[in-house]
Amino acid sequence: MKSTRTSSLTLAVVLTLFLSSPFLAAAETTVRPFSFNFTASRQESVPEPPKKSRVHLIGLFDIGAATLKSSAASRLETGSSGFMFGMGGGVMFFDIVDLGVGFGLLFLSDKNPFTNLTTGGEKKSAVSPLFYYAQAGLQLPIPVRSKDGLYHFWIACHAGVMGVSVDRSIPSCVDCDVKELSMTGRTFFKPEFKFQLERGAFIGISYTVFCQCSDFKSMFALSLNGY
Repeated sequence: MKSTRTSSLTLAVVLTLFLSSPFLAAAETTVRPFSFNFTASRQESVPEPPKKSRVHLIGLFDIGAATLKSSAASRLETGSSGFMFGMGGGVMFFDIVDLGVGFGLLFLSDKNPFTNLTTGGEKKSAVSPLFYYAQAGLQLPIPVRSKDGLYHFWIACHAGVMGVSVDRSIPSCVDCDVKELSMTGRTFFKPEFKFQLERGAFIGISYTVFCQCSDFKSMFALSLNGY
């Protein structure tokens, strides 16, 4: 009796496995395409990295010293050199070519000042030319890439034209005397050595030379520029 039950139980298990095998196979066949499609959908949903812009707006800031020709300093009755600072902006194309405009002030010693009586007491005149310029140029990296993937050392050259507005006057005085002066800027050439701090941010040293017809002789400046 016991052996009969065992045989019946064995037969029932075998029949169960036999009958359920098509369903297991069907289930396995159904699951596999779902897993493949899910993986494919995940791969398709990964966003593409943003494209880098090839045109950037740039800012410029310079601080340094300018030298006048001796003939210009004698005519203006000022010192031949002085402190200067300037600022400006422009557009950079492909990290190589740039166009820019800017302005700045030059502070010269006044060797023939006049005085005016103001609400703040007697004040002396000063000569501080305002200069403005437009320039175009290019910059190229020195082909030595650092571990962070940047070209840190760059050489730049710019050429442009400069205008100047100047007078002998009392600073910050509305109704004081003003003596108009004449000064020319004209064309200039400016080589520059630059160091890239991080992508798009540079500090540099520049030396500007002017044409023979200019009252300026040269400018030396430390610059900060970037986008």
